[in-house]
Formats: sequence, C-alpha cells, structure tokens
Amino acid sequence: MKVLVVDDDPVVLRVTEAVLRGLGHEVVTRDHALGTTVAISREQPDVALIDIEMPGLQGDKLVRIAQRKKVMGPSRETAFIFYSGRDPEDLKRLVEKTGAVGAIDKASGPTGLAEQFNEIVSKL
Repeated sequence: MKVLVVDDDPVVLRVTEAVLRGLGHEVVTRDHALGTTVAISREQPDVALIDIEMPGLQGDKLVRIAQRKKVMGPSRETAFIFYSGRDPEDLKRLVEKTGAVGAIDKASGPTGLAEQFNEIVSKL
C-alpha cells in the first residue's frame, strides 16, 4: 500500500515513516500541507495520513480541499486518516465531518500507530 504522510514535525515524520515502512508500506512524506493536493495527484497514494495541526493549512481543511478537487480522479480515491494529539472526541467529530476513514492518536506512540493504522486500513 502506498501511504502519503504529511506532518510538520520532522521527528514525528521520520518515526511515522519508519513504522509504516516496517509494516511493508511504500511511504512518501511531506513536511508541510501547502501543495499536498498536487502531491496526491502525482503520487496517487492509497492512504494519506494527515497531521491536523500544521502551519498554513490545517489538516481537516486540507482533506476538504482534496476531496472537493477530487485530486485522485473519478476512478480512484485516497483514504484520509488524521494523525493528531487532539482530544479523541474532537478527532471523532472531524472524521465524521470530513469523511476521513479514521484517526490515530499521536500519544499512542509507534506501537499504537502501527496497531491503529492496521485496524483502520483493514476496513478499506
């Protein structure tokens, strides 16, 4: 599976990339939200793991823009997963509001990331 990870924290980005590669996924990373819709069109990831709290463009707004632009084209869509330290209830509301497929709590660490990611993508 091809995964695009978007996070402005370089440490989180490197750890997330390592965890997902360890699970056998092809991983593409971005350290900022601006220009991500172009990257999605170019890379055509199966899943985009998006940090919510980013300068310039919040992750939930990025997801709405990508969905509105239909950046993957009519035959294929990227599944969006939020990755954040926000309150779990807030994340749940954002998932429902945006149509993302799930959310992962950053506080769960690398093991939690792997478990939660696998659980979410197993339902796709």
